[in-house]
Amino acid sequence: MNDTHQASNQEQVLRQMIEQDYASLWTKTAKNPLDMAQATEVYLTTKELVVIDPDLGMADPGAPSRAVSYETIFPLWSRMWEFVEEGGITSVFNINIHLYSEQAFAAFDATGEMKFKNGEQVSLFRNVTQWWVYTSAGWRIRYEHVSEGKPAGEGQVKTSPENVV
Repeated sequence: MNDTHQASNQEQVLRQMIEQDYASLWTKTAKNPLDMAQATEVYLTTKELVVIDPDLGMADPGAPSRAVSYETIFPLWSRMWEFVEEGGITSVFNINIHLYSEQAFAAFDATGEMKFKNGEQVSLFRNVTQWWVYTSAGWRIRYEHVSEGKPAGEGQVKTSPENVV
């Protein structure tokens, strides 16, 4: 198998993991409660895992938005989802993947809706960047940065011939 074909296959594997495994992990329904065992199929379960996410504050308002090590992050994720009745990621799009041998950089947007146990409902729009590493168990996220995003057109400069310098 040539390198180009193999890279294309690995990109497809990562794209599928983002669109299916990652998205379903972060979607809670009556039939699909948050399953942290499923997180081990997506995230690196070592001290090398780093997550930067403003939503970590849902678990503990005093918690920083940056957490290191799966052992630290796992309980924060579990507590975060205790406040959620249902919802999560409904769409993943604008996926860009760059492969570097047994590592990959991925950037994408995700939208969704969440309903909290207190009755509050929110719309989500997140920008996500991830660094994936290939392990003996397959591709796993080693670094993730989630930030609040805006839908295209809201506060973004559009590239057109008149504003290109």
